[in-house]
Amino acid sequence: MQFVLNTLTIVGECSDGVKWCDVITFFLLALVSYYFTNGPWKMLWVRLGYDPRSTPDSKRYQCLDYRLPREIAAVSTLEARRSKLRKGLIYAGSKKQDEFQLSGDSVQLAEAVADSNAPETEACPVFIAHQLPTQRQVYYQLCDLRDESLQTLLHANDGREDECSEANGWCEEGVYDQLRKMLGEMVRRTAERVEEERRLALETAADNTSPS
Repeated sequence: MQFVLNTLTIVGECSDGVKWCDVITFFLLALVSYYFTNGPWKMLWVRLGYDPRSTPDSKRYQCLDYRLPREIAAVSTLEARRSKLRKGLIYAGSKKQDEFQLSGDSVQLAEAVADSNAPETEACPVFIAHQLPTQRQVYYQLCDLRDESLQTLLHANDGREDECSEANGWCEEGVYDQLRKMLGEMVRRTAERVEEERRLALETAADNTSPS
């Protein structure tokens, strides 16, 4: 049983399609759990009676904050909109405007670049290699980093966790920086692939619309 969860996961598991307002959600959660505002489990809810600082196994539930570089964030924003367009979730007159605006060519691209392996919306942020994050800043639980190399690094000190530190929790010093570096490399390669697919799709669309 997982005793440490983020708000989105809890709401996603318990709502069953019902939309809870923030006040009700936090009131109910506060009855059965407590909330970390900082440290290795920041922004996470912990079941009353459970202390992750006394259990090395709770290392996998620690939080890692990751911020996309600005140039990649623009690519990620368009990629997220493209995915929404395919699912029919973008509608005219939306009040929310992202930093990156869709042009006419971008809409053509969104329809042209098909990604049949795109997952359904996750109840919580999950990192999957070869897919771009949909937000500029993401807070991952370490167990949600779904890549073997990342998990190997995370569990390198299993059985040798001497103490829980305020900065790193049960992880070895420097692991957080290494995880962010590896995430950055994976995201950069994915962004380059997406941009190449975009370029090829636009060229194909231009060829198809040019007069014969």
